[in-house]
Amino acid sequence: MKPRVIKASSLNMTYTPERCFIAENYGSKDGKVSIAIATVKPGITTATHHLKGIEEIYIITQGIAITKEAF
Repeated sequence: MKPRVIKASSLNMTYTPERCFIAENYGSKDGKVSIAIATVKPGITTATHHLKGIEEIYIITQGIAITKEAF
Protein backbone atom coordinates (compact mmCIF):
# COMPACT_ATOMS: atom_id res chain seq x y z
CA MET A 1 0.00 0.00 0.00
CA LYS A 2 1.35 3.40 -0.96
CA PRO A 3 1.55 5.87 1.99
CA ARG A 4 -0.74 8.89 1.77
CA VAL A 5 -2.29 11.64 3.87
CA ILE A 6 -6.05 11.50 4.36
CA LYS A 7 -7.78 14.60 5.66
CA ALA A 8 -11.09 14.30 7.44
CA SER A 9 -13.80 15.69 5.22
CA SER A 10 -16.42 15.74 7.94
CA LEU A 11 -16.45 15.06 11.65
CA ASN A 12 -20.17 14.54 12.12
CA MET A 13 -20.54 12.53 15.33
CA THR A 14 -23.19 9.80 15.29
CA TYR A 15 -24.48 8.11 18.44
CA THR A 16 -24.16 4.32 18.13
CA PRO A 17 -25.76 1.25 19.77
CA GLU A 18 -22.39 0.72 21.51
CA ARG A 19 -23.19 3.85 23.62
CA CYS A 20 -20.53 6.10 22.11
CA PHE A 21 -20.24 8.75 19.44
CA ILE A 22 -18.38 7.89 16.21
CA ALA A 23 -17.12 10.08 13.37
CA GLU A 24 -15.54 8.03 10.59
CA ASN A 25 -12.69 9.89 8.88
CA TYR A 26 -11.89 7.21 6.31
CA GLY A 27 -13.31 3.90 5.15
CA SER A 28 -11.58 1.79 2.50
CA LYS A 29 -13.60 0.53 -0.45
CA ASP A 30 -12.93 -3.08 0.52
CA GLY A 31 -14.17 -2.48 4.09
CA LYS A 32 -10.94 -3.69 5.71
CA VAL A 33 -9.78 -0.29 6.97
CA SER A 34 -11.72 2.30 8.93
CA ILE A 35 -10.24 5.30 10.71
CA ALA A 36 -12.64 6.94 13.13
CA ILE A 37 -12.82 9.15 16.19
CA ALA A 38 -14.86 7.73 19.06
CA THR A 39 -16.05 9.70 22.07
CA VAL A 40 -17.22 7.91 25.20
CA LYS A 41 -18.75 10.05 27.94
CA PRO A 42 -17.26 9.72 31.46
CA GLY A 43 -18.80 6.86 33.44
CA ILE A 44 -20.19 5.09 30.36
CA THR A 45 -19.35 1.49 29.53
CA THR A 46 -19.66 0.75 25.84
CA ALA A 47 -21.65 -2.27 24.71
CA THR A 48 -19.63 -5.40 24.00
CA HIS A 49 -19.20 -5.81 20.27
CA HIS A 50 -17.00 -7.59 17.74
CA LEU A 51 -16.28 -6.47 14.20
CA LYS A 52 -15.62 -9.61 12.15
CA GLY A 53 -12.50 -9.30 9.99
CA ILE A 54 -11.52 -5.92 11.45
CA GLU A 55 -8.79 -5.28 13.98
CA GLU A 56 -9.67 -2.37 16.27
CA ILE A 57 -6.85 -0.14 17.50
CA TYR A 58 -7.56 2.39 20.22
CA ILE A 59 -5.62 5.59 20.93
CA ILE A 60 -6.77 7.20 24.18
CA THR A 61 -6.31 10.97 23.93
CA GLN A 62 -7.92 11.98 27.20
CA GLY A 63 -9.01 10.21 30.38
CA ILE A 64 -8.58 6.55 31.30
CA ALA A 65 -9.94 3.46 29.59
CA ILE A 66 -10.30 -0.13 30.70
CA THR A 67 -10.65 -2.65 27.90
CA LYS A 68 -11.18 -6.36 27.59
CA GLU A 69 -11.17 -8.70 24.63
CA ALA A 70 -14.46 -10.32 23.78
CA PHE A 71 -14.60 -13.21 21.35
